Amino acid sequence: QTFMEPLAQSSVALPPASFRQDFGAVLTAGKFLPAAMGSLNADALKLTGSFSDLVGDRITDPFIKNWLDLLCFLLSGLDASGTVAAEVAFMFNEWYQPNCQLDFPVGGSQGMVDALVGGLQKYGGKIRLGAHVEEIVVEGGVAKVVQ
Repeated sequence: QTFMEPLAQSSVALPPASFRQDFGAVLTAGKFLPAAMGSLNADALKLTGSFSDLVGDRITDPFIKNWLDLLCFLLSGLDASGTVAAEVAFMFNEWYQPNCQLDFPVGGSQGMVDALVGGLQKYGGKIRLGAHVEEIVVEGGVAKVVQ
């Protein structure tokens, strides 16, 4: 937590969506820099990489690593290696606010999966796990057939 707090503050100085992992960051983040200079520090550049690169070997407990991977997945659909650190730091900043609480969906992450499957099935979709896909037929930009 001590490590993340200054990074969390830096993450709100620049909008998380402005952080990129390429030279385009000069355009997207550059326009916010004049107002943000007071709250940025040298470590803020670490926010442009993945969250797993940011925390590196600081997290050794397997439970905490898995929990952070789950949080990253809930934020971005990717584990910590695919989630931009700025996004996670922004979330941590919210947690540092008074009276903050962490909410999870009813049924946990399985509840989210069940809701997505239910929505797919409601509209006639089928889920086949472990099925080999030979081809996806796309018509007008919409997937029509999976073979």
